[in-house]
Amino acid sequence: MQETLEKIHRELDAALDEAGVDHHMHYGPVSDKYWSERLKILLINLEPYGYQDNGRLRVDRSCLLDWAWDKGATRTRTVRYTLATAAALLRCYDRNETLIPETIKEAYQQPQFFEDALDRTCYYNIRADSHTQKAQRLGIPTETLVDLKFAALKAEFDTLEPDLIIVSGIQATAILNRVMLLTDNSLSYLGQVMIGKTRLVSVRHFSRPRYRSLVGVLESVRLKL
Repeated sequence: MQETLEKIHRELDAALDEAGVDHHMHYGPVSDKYWSERLKILLINLEPYGYQDNGRLRVDRSCLLDWAWDKGATRTRTVRYTLATAAALLRCYDRNETLIPETIKEAYQQPQFFEDALDRTCYYNIRADSHTQKAQRLGIPTETLVDLKFAALKAEFDTLEPDLIIVSGIQATAILNRVMLLTDNSLSYLGQVMIGKTRLVSVRHFSRPRYRSLVGVLESVRLKL
């Protein structure tokens, strides 16, 4: 499966080369542990990271940890909150325990707790373009670029075969519907839907989590897994 994912990345790179686009962030599992998990979780945010000066960037474990610890001093905690939530959910799933806010708070405070979730899950930022306030310098229309990247994302998500997709925020939920080509059975913001064997869950953006409401949603999901 990892080989298939890397093949999709190479094919997208070739298409971007042809289009004259020299920057893109590639995502995927940062550890082989993901592929053997009983519960495969795909975590999706939409963040305005500017990457047009970084070329083709493979977002690896080190990169995600830098974001989690805010090494860029941006005062964002989105990645850390996301991983802490996933870590808490995985612990409760493994132990058949009720998910409570204190478990997420514990995961947020303990590096080994949420870093373990980084190895067991897969994280994506599904922004198709770079920072909205910076020039893109694209050789093709932005909408064409978006379609190109979204088609690659659909292929990547199909390859990942997640049991659970957690997407945060209104915009990311709308984009996920477009990526997954969901029309008749679309995912509503703060809603849930089953697509084949995958449960899609929309929550509030992880940059400003509300633990009680988040726990209410994810505990109901855990009981269905």
